[in-house]
Amino acid sequence: MRSFPQKLILALAVLVLLGGGIALLLLFPPDGEAVPSPSPSPDGPLLVNEPADALKALTITPAEGVPFTITRAPQGYAILTPTDLFPYETSKLAATAGSAAAQPLSKLISPMPSPDGLSAFGLDPPELVWRLDLTDGTSPEFGLGRPTATRDGYYARRLDRADVFIIPKTDGDNLLRRECDYYDLSFAPTYVEDATVTGFAGEFSHLRWLRPDGSIFEARARSQAELQDGDPLLSSNLLLHPIEAEANDARLAGEVLAKIASIAPGAVVTQDISNLGPYGLDRPVALFASDRRGWSSTLLIGGKDPLSGGRYVMAEGSRAVLLDTAGDYSFLSADPVWLRSPLVWIYSVFDVSRVDITVLGQSHVLELDVTAEETKLSRLDGSGVDEVSARRVFQRVLGISVDGMDAEGTAGDEYARFTIHLRQGGSHTMRLLRLNDRQFFIELDGVNDRFYTGIARVQAVLEGIALTEQGQTVP
Repeated sequence: MRSFPQKLILALAVLVLLGGGIALLLLFPPDGEAVPSPSPSPDGPLLVNEPADALKALTITPAEGVPFTITRAPQGYAILTPTDLFPYETSKLAATAGSAAAQPLSKLISPMPSPDGLSAFGLDPPELVWRLDLTDGTSPEFGLGRPTATRDGYYARRLDRADVFIIPKTDGDNLLRRECDYYDLSFAPTYVEDATVTGFAGEFSHLRWLRPDGSIFEARARSQAELQDGDPLLSSNLLLHPIEAEANDARLAGEVLAKIASIAPGAVVTQDISNLGPYGLDRPVALFASDRRGWSSTLLIGGKDPLSGGRYVMAEGSRAVLLDTAGDYSFLSADPVWLRSPLVWIYSVFDVSRVDITVLGQSHVLELDVTAEETKLSRLDGSGVDEVSARRVFQRVLGISVDGMDAEGTAGDEYARFTIHLRQGGSHTMRLLRLNDRQFFIELDGVNDRFYTGIARVQAVLEGIALTEQGQTVP
């Protein structure tokens, strides 16, 4: 049986062995875990604490990656030599410059580790080196190491000194950004004026892309001069391809422009563009867009990311593949027939002096001379009629609209013909050619673009004529 002194000696030996093992784990943590000790000193010197106006430039050199320099000028921060087409988010540049130049929350580790122990902190060599070019002509260099065990900070040191500090996680994360992480990846610009936010949807001037069926979709906005000098009934936008027509402004804004404005790539997937096949960007859809303020861009649209469902995209000429999980790309399949203005004629009763109407061989002539102030003439087949009814029959003729498009049907015999005569001279003729018993192809001035209208619109005109002949008011 052991005596009490023997038991005491044995217990002390066990404690020494346990303490030594713990010390070894702290200095050489398993599986790359960050070092939790020595603990930071609550009071003491700071890693760096330069005023903002003392910084001229910041150069960041990652252990793996391309070095880049952030410069400071009166107009703000910028990358000295941009390597891609994107503008930079200046707020991110300013945040990183602040993290590099001033560390008021940095804590000195005490006691100091020996030079041989720097590798345990990820500082031999460091994960990255940053250099400050200061207005006093000095250029101190610093190294960023591994995260702390609690993942709420990073180890860092000034390279010409032995001290090791802990800096906040936010500052370490800022310093670890790649150049591409500063890109402003928004596609369409947004403008703020007088507290009213207006964006691409309200400023667009031109659009063009290749549709899934191989046809080109193209649209443009009318210029301010066109809108001021033109008919007040004209739409603000025109469809150019695959059909040429007045646009339905509300549908174009909601189904196309707003969705293009939603494009917002959120991450750089890769800057290796040697093989774009996996991203569907070897045969992309090219979307060209521009606005009235002079901005224009071409976005290459690829395939979908299988995990997020987002779309792979890249700016034409860029060296970065981006992922967009926010944008709505359904506009690529937008139906141009749905987006066109349904009206065949963009005229009002003030523009037209006479309408010649022929339906199934029966003809009528409706005349109207009207201004905003008075009605000078309203006649049907040479006889005076109620001006209100005459106006409404005019409106029914001018309101004949497109119901759809049929690319396969065959145009039959003529069912109806309408010729409008303009006050300023000239005329336009619409022929309705039978598609089936209730629908008719619209041939305008000899051109059949395969749009059709329904029989109900013709019946409404005939009903109006009959009521007018009977002396009744057309509703």
